[in-house]
Amino acid sequence: MEKNPLMINQTLLKTIPDSVKRFAEVIARTADADVRIVDNNLSVAGEAVLYYRLSASMGLDSVIGQVLARQKRLLVEDRRQSELCRSCRSHGDCEICSMAGVPVFFEGRVIGAIALFFPARRAFGMFRNLEAAADFAAQMAELLAEKLRESDELARARRESGEREQVLECVEDGVVCTDPAGEILSCNRAFVSMFGLKESLRGENLQ
Repeated sequence: MEKNPLMINQTLLKTIPDSVKRFAEVIARTADADVRIVDNNLSVAGEAVLYYRLSASMGLDSVIGQVLARQKRLLVEDRRQSELCRSCRSHGDCEICSMAGVPVFFEGRVIGAIALFFPARRAFGMFRNLEAAADFAAQMAELLAEKLRESDELARARRESGEREQVLECVEDGVVCTDPAGEILSCNRAFVSMFGLKESLRGENLQ
């Protein structure tokens, strides 16, 4: 496969594999198409196959590769009349009729792409045409980015909580941290031992 100059060591989409798989399945059922979601490395992060046996390898010369490279959506109404498809190494063996690809943006950069592959009967599920199906895929890409944002914030909160607890355990005096309502967020062992308890008071009200 052609070397991908966009390749990075870590990809965000691979950090939420279950969510990416669910997004692919929802798009496939709604658009009545095969769906593949790839990361920056052109590695499959999730897919849902209804019609075709999709090729395991993809290069930058593929539609989904060009979505990443150009950082914009691409539509192929008819593979047989597409210059991009004719230049693809798999053109002779390809059974796909129509394709649509949209980038996945996260914090101002492209972190992957979503591709829809339609069979010869050219159905677009609940959509009237390929453009409308691509619009839906773009909306799903935004939701996927939001899911990543939530996952990133949760990971950051857990990391900060762990760091805070490590600091608290280094303090000999009893220390407790609460939210504005008085619910205990964290406390050290010294604080717990003051009450003769054997477990954390996290979640309890300080009063």
